[in-house]
Amino acid sequence: MAAVDAPTPEHAASGGPAAWARTEGSYFLEILAVSGFAFAQPVLDVFGRDPATFITAGAGRVGIVAFALAVVLLPAIASWAAAALTRPAGPAVRRAAQVGVLGGWLLVFAHTEITRATGWPRPAGWGVSLALALGFAALYLRVAPTRAFLRFASAGSAVFLVLFLAASPVASLLRPSNTSSAPVPRGDGAPVLWVVFDELPTASLLDGKGAIDAQLFPHFAALARDATWYRNNTTVSAFTGWAVPALLTGLYPPDGEVPPTLDRYPSNAFTLLGGGPVNALEPLTRLCPADVCGSAPTGSVAHTTRALLNQAWRVWRDRASGPEAGGRNAFEIDDDLVLRSRHEDFRRFVDRVSAGPRRPAPFDFAHVVLPHTPLEYLPNGKRYDQERDGFFFGWLTPDAARIGRQRHLLQAQLADRYLGELTAALRRTGAYADTLIVVTSDHGAAFRAHARMRGFTRETLTDVAFSPLFIKAPRQTRGAIHDRNAQTIDVLPTVADILGVDLPGRVDGTSLGGAGRLLPTKRVAVTDHDRIRPDRGHIYSFDGTRAFETLLRSPAAGPPGPATLRIFRSGRFGPLVGRDVAALPAGPPSALQARLTSGHPVYDPGSDRAPVYVRAHVATEGALVAIAVNGRIGAWMHSIKPAHLVNVWGIVPEELLRPGRNDVRLYEITGTVARPTLHAIEAR
Repeated sequence: MAAVDAPTPEHAASGGPAAWARTEGSYFLEILAVSGFAFAQPVLDVFGRDPATFITAGAGRVGIVAFALAVVLLPAIASWAAAALTRPAGPAVRRAAQVGVLGGWLLVFAHTEITRATGWPRPAGWGVSLALALGFAALYLRVAPTRAFLRFASAGSAVFLVLFLAASPVASLLRPSNTSSAPVPRGDGAPVLWVVFDELPTASLLDGKGAIDAQLFPHFAALARDATWYRNNTTVSAFTGWAVPALLTGLYPPDGEVPPTLDRYPSNAFTLLGGGPVNALEPLTRLCPADVCGSAPTGSVAHTTRALLNQAWRVWRDRASGPEAGGRNAFEIDDDLVLRSRHEDFRRFVDRVSAGPRRPAPFDFAHVVLPHTPLEYLPNGKRYDQERDGFFFGWLTPDAARIGRQRHLLQAQLADRYLGELTAALRRTGAYADTLIVVTSDHGAAFRAHARMRGFTRETLTDVAFSPLFIKAPRQTRGAIHDRNAQTIDVLPTVADILGVDLPGRVDGTSLGGAGRLLPTKRVAVTDHDRIRPDRGHIYSFDGTRAFETLLRSPAAGPPGPATLRIFRSGRFGPLVGRDVAALPAGPPSALQARLTSGHPVYDPGSDRAPVYVRAHVATEGALVAIAVNGRIGAWMHSIKPAHLVNVWGIVPEELLRPGRNDVRLYEITGTVARPTLHAIEAR
């Protein structure tokens, strides 16, 4: 063993630039080794399994490589630079700083792996990890081979980088595609408008009687009057990366995580219908060949890398926090990267549709990421500050599910508005009558207490599986409702049938214009993220007749009344929303202690934002609280666990707001809906 202060070449403090470079180079390699295992490997593993993250961020090949290099090098460089600042204080201080940096990385790495492997609580995990870190420090200082081993181990970071760029699913985005699309003649030369909404269940559109709620969704209702509504349509996957390719290929999703890219799905709607001008909005997939749609749109390398690195930090932080924090996986990454530009992307798509007739017949395809979370839009397109209160991979309480559905329905109304803009653009150009219009959704969503929002479970199967499907053939003028057993894999065969185009190969779906399926059985592809067991391979089969009957009994968005208030009046005490506080019985002041965490909002009617999201902390669990704005009830809910920083929240109707500062008050509700009593809560 070497003594603690024995001079070694790597710890030389002087000797000119060459000695400095050797010493600090050795130090950097040591840090690169530990940070590679602690940070780069887990981050690249998570991101490498989800190419959609880079698609939605608009990252091209250069951006992906830049991100990977930054993940590997930046933590090591930053740690090394911080330790190197101590060099002027002498070799002993510099050596101590090196040990501190290495020990810190090892401490976090050990805690992450120990708690994930054992499920131990954080204190136990930190205690064992600290002991390991201290033992490592002693070895590092006293056993020279430990330092040499670390330098050799720095090659691990290069291995992680190569595996990410060459062997992970993301590698498909770095390889040039050899797929080319030759023009395909269409039987009648009809233009095609194909719109895929995201996370829109059929149940959200229904009026409680099995029909479309025309008051809340007038443009879906208008399309149903001209098109065939396949009311019994279901998706084949609960996740976009599988569901959208199934729509565009007519094939069941493969078993395992397959990136939604052209090289994995070389035969799809774009290669089939890309003989004319193609206007494609494809934010979560890359199925359209470059010679059909042009190169995939990308943002600047600096912008996309910065956005991805911000997300990488959050992924690693959640992972390092231990299993109690939940941790992010591939399916939670998208929200923070993709959806901030969805409104602007759609505007550009509509502008291209509005440009007028194009020859030969055009193919307009839009995957509109609405009403997909984050839930932040009102029907008029205004945004509000959004949080995921009451949601942790599922809805924590009945009120959380109810308010979540309210927000979802408001955003679904914006999707309805977008649909109206598209059909209006076709009418202005005179192309509506001759256009084959397909409007559907990739999958649904569930809003049930103690249940997941996404993913198939037996309780939520109807909500997640049933997705709307409307097909208007060219020159079709009379609508129809067809309740045959339809699935999203049938859409491409139906489009090909209507256009008189031969499919280039085998598909799992069948044209809805033919005999169709004789049995009501429905099939969905399940993954590890679903909560049902497949009965054959990765396929789960269920009784479509019973599920469809359940769908038709789905409740309406709210009771009859003004369209601007119906969604907000859901639930037991929903009828109170919109009523004047002064017109309701008042009781003595409440003993509840509360704090209004959202403050008294300031409203500008001309702004593109509306402060309709109100949050408060009530230090009692289970209290029934009403939120009033300017003297009218706007929302209600039961407070949840007081340990939560915010445990009362709600969306209030925009019509309750007035220009300038708005007065928000809280009331405890006692009594019944028919005879409620309000007790003023003194809120700080």
